[in-house]
Amino acid sequence: MNCLIYRLYVEKKPDYAVEADALLHDLQDYLGIRSLRHLRILNRYDISGIAEEEYQKAKATIFSEPPVDFTYDETCDLSEADRVFAVASQPGQYDQRTDAALEGMKLICGHDEALVSTAKVIMLYGDINDVQYDMVKDYYINPLELVEVSMEKPKTLHRDYKAPKDVRFVQG
Repeated sequence: MNCLIYRLYVEKKPDYAVEADALLHDLQDYLGIRSLRHLRILNRYDISGIAEEEYQKAKATIFSEPPVDFTYDETCDLSEADRVFAVASQPGQYDQRTDAALEGMKLICGHDEALVSTAKVIMLYGDINDVQYDMVKDYYINPLELVEVSMEKPKTLHRDYKAPKDVRFVQG
């Protein structure tokens, strides 16, 4: 199996960035963060277990729609934003984006060795202080579904899960 990890960022082009526009208006209107002037949302994919040609084919068919998306291989200039954070599904939560990507990879590659990890990267532009930044994260991150994740590229996509403790039974 190929151990190389490809990182891909996918962003809707401005005319199609409905999710980013809606979140920007929510943060400005509901949280009153008027200094927030722009916001971008990128879907981040880390993919391993595939060959370069499989990655290139999947990039324009599974992970993005070229007419409406920009794609960035390996890096995206995150330094231009004033604040950046990334979120992913809590371990154990069903992640539709990851599941769909894995199913698509099986069709394209003809094998099921691909591993995919997804996250959303939120880029904030504006004079945002620490309190406002925390407000944005508290608003966006539902702790039952999402967890803040590192911006660093992982060394592996294999996950080792600890065995759960015995479940206590309550009678009566």
